[in-house]
Order: sequence, then C-alpha cells, then structure tokens
Amino acid sequence: MPYVPPHLRAQPGHEGRDTQAPSKSLADLASGPLKHTHKKPPPNRPPPGPGEYRRNRHSDSSGGKQRASAPKAFGTLSGRRCLAPSEDIEGGTRVDAEGMVYDLDGTAVYFCDRFRRYRFDSGAGGLSLLRALCSRLRTMLELNGAMFDPDEEAAKKQKEHGYELYEEKPTLRSNSKRVGADGESHTVGTWSNEEYGLVGFQWMYLRFKSYQRFSETWALLERCALAGLFNDFLSAAAASAKTGGDRLTLRFVSLGGGPGFELLAVEFFMRYWAEVGENGTDEEKAAWLCASSFEGDRAADAPYALELVSLDLQPSWATYVKSLGAQYDFAQWDVHGSGAAPILGERGVDPNVTTVCMLSNILCYCSDEQTAELFSGLLSVEGGVSAIVVNERGAEQPIVPRLQKRGVHVRKLLDQASAGRDDRQMIFLPATSAPAGEGSVSLEAPIFPNQPYEERKSMNKTTDGFENLRLKSEDDGWQVVGSK
Repeated sequence: MPYVPPHLRAQPGHEGRDTQAPSKSLADLASGPLKHTHKKPPPNRPPPGPGEYRRNRHSDSSGGKQRASAPKAFGTLSGRRCLAPSEDIEGGTRVDAEGMVYDLDGTAVYFCDRFRRYRFDSGAGGLSLLRALCSRLRTMLELNGAMFDPDEEAAKKQKEHGYELYEEKPTLRSNSKRVGADGESHTVGTWSNEEYGLVGFQWMYLRFKSYQRFSETWALLERCALAGLFNDFLSAAAASAKTGGDRLTLRFVSLGGGPGFELLAVEFFMRYWAEVGENGTDEEKAAWLCASSFEGDRAADAPYALELVSLDLQPSWATYVKSLGAQYDFAQWDVHGSGAAPILGERGVDPNVTTVCMLSNILCYCSDEQTAELFSGLLSVEGGVSAIVVNERGAEQPIVPRLQKRGVHVRKLLDQASAGRDDRQMIFLPATSAPAGEGSVSLEAPIFPNQPYEERKSMNKTTDGFENLRLKSEDDGWQVVGSK
C-alpha cells in the first residue's frame, strides 16, 4: 500500500492516489522561492515583547500547529539573502558537495539551513571538526544511496517526495496524533515516524540537519564541561586506570537521537576535552584539533570506555548510527511508554558506568507530566542516570517547572539577563546531587561561535541611555526600537 501522509488520511477518497508522487518536481522545488520568502506583518500588528514568539512560518491560519522557535531578540543573523545552489562563498572552497561547509583560507564558513542564508564562522579547529563530520556523513549518504529504488525514475520520485516532505512539513501543520507504546494518543512533531523512515526524506535530513545538530551539541558540551559536569568521572577514570582498577565507562544515550550526529559530537568532544580541552591554552586546543583527523576508533587509547547509544522510534536510523563506529549502538524506543530499561542497557545500574542522557530538539514531542515523571525517575538513585543535557529550539520549555516541582536541579547554560528566559541549553541534575554551579556559562573562545545563536542579546542591554532596546530583522518589517 502506498504511503499516505497523516494530514491526508482523514480525507475521503485518498485510497488509490499516487501519494508517493509529490505535486511538484524536484527541479521546481529547488528553483522556486518556497518558504524562504518572508512577508512583512500587517501594519496594525504590534511588535512582540521580550521573550514573546511570532507565529512560526510552519503554521497556518486554519489552526495548524506552531513550532516554538527562539525569539528574534536572540539573533538569527537575519537580512542576508539565500545563496543559489551553484553559488559559492567568495574565496572559499567547498568541503562538501552541497556547499554547506567552506574552507576559507584555513578557517570555516558553514551553514545550518538548507537555503544557506544564515552564515556561521569558525576557526581552523572548527574546520577540522567539520571535515571529520563530512567524512562520516559521506559514508552515511553512500548507505542511503544504496536504499533507493534501482529504477532511476522511481528513485527520482523518492527524492522528490522526500524533498517536499522536508520542506513543506505537512504533518507539523496538521496537528496529527499517534498512539504511543503506552496506548495513549500523543501529538506528532515536525515529521511522522513513517516520514522519518522514507529513504528520500532521509536523503534530505542527512545532508542538511547534520551541521546544526553537530555544532550546537559541541557548544552544549563545551558549556557542560566548563560547568564541571565531567570532572568527577574523568578524575575517577584516570585514578582507576593509574592504579590498575576497573576500567570505567561513560555511556551517552541520545533520546530521539536519530542518525547520531549529536553522538558524533560527543565522541569527538570527549577525545578533545580529555586530552587538551580542560587545561590547554587556546593555541594548544586549536593545534590539537587541526592535527586530529578523528578517523578510526581511538576508544582503546582512552583511560575509560565510551558507549554512544541512539534511542529512536524510527528503527531504520540504526544503519546510519552503527556506521559511525564500534562504540555506537541503536535501539528502537518510544518516549511514551518504552521505559528506562534501554537507557541503562543490559547491565542496569552499574557503579562502574556513568550514564548521561541527551535531549536534542525532542521536547516538542514530550513536555507533559508523564515525561517529567520519566526524566525525574531516571535522575533518581534507582534510575541510574547522572545527568540529562538538553539542546532545544524554543526559549521556554514547559517541562522545566514540572521537573523543578519534582526536585530536579535545572542549570540554564545560556545568558538569561540580556533578552529574557532562554531554555535552549540546560543540564538536569538529580535532586540528591549538588547543583553544578549556578548561572550561565560564558564561552570565551568557543570552537563554534554563536551556537545556538545569541548575537543580538547584547543589543537588548541598556545602551546609550536607551532601555528595552530590541532589534527586529528587516524582513520582519521592524527596526531598532527603544524607550528613554
């Protein structure tokens, strides 16, 4: 039976339609303006206040779901035009086929959006990391290419369908529901589980989601490390190795981890932090990164074992995850009902294993009381999880007060003073543990600056006698406003 998107299933007469074939060709979609055109708001529409949200571009007037995004007051480098598919950065050399990463005189320019509108810059160390990411990504894309229909025309339709799903996000706009492992009905997020499993969709997702997930996770790990999250484990692992004791294990479990880009950042980062990141100078850190190819499995050289596990509802991600190396594993898992057992693995709670969970853009699926109970249970003594680290899109996460009500310590890692509440990167810690410090963590020399974007926060501080200064992007129709 052909795949029918959730937003069409309730419509009578969908049976028998060629739903695999999209309404537009790949060439039409690639050349058309699609959704990167931005309309100015109506003249009578007031500007948003600090911390307020605009209607997201993936919502509609019919009541379709809105995807929470961070306020424009944080940043986004708006006002830049998109690059055409054949266009390149002046003086830059493409590192990947899509032009998402450039080598610009030994430094990196990269993009996290498909239309290459929002430019990010990094130094030589960041370029080395992005080259290593692109190398692993090429292997994933080779695996993906082998999954397409051998018929050229059929494969083209699979790509066209994947392109349209990735761009138009029909499930997000339809308020679709699914039944979880707990038997209850739950809201579907940006794409449905079936859509995530389509080879054409994966072809899009792998090529364009990887850079954002990798670079934001690296920045999250830098903040976690500076907050002291890994200190106790690394000290214990080094002491045990020195005295010939049991080899300790650090187990990172990415909940809703998909193909594993966040886990790849963990692998690279833990090598870097253990060898030079914690105590090295900026010059030593950059030199170490530039000298590291990150090829091959270096797990045997470390004083501890590293396990990297992706848990996800879509089982076909397993092929990609396991291609990343021997340290990686995958299990199918549903946040709504699968429970904690896959998170801890066959060993369960083990004194020689430190387990850290990672949430990356999944709280749009699960911020209810049931999920808060699951997470607080994981962080209990019986739960066996030392910390949950969080990277999300929206500035205000409803699960935060639910966890705090249960005694979970929440440390917000991003600046909270300049533009209001910002929950995009956090650490959740057990109620029985001492909080890992307080307040945000400032990165003096980040490998990936402005991840996640914050470049406008400084403009919201009192400047030259103006208070409540807000900068609105030109494409939204707003200018700099303030009051004496």
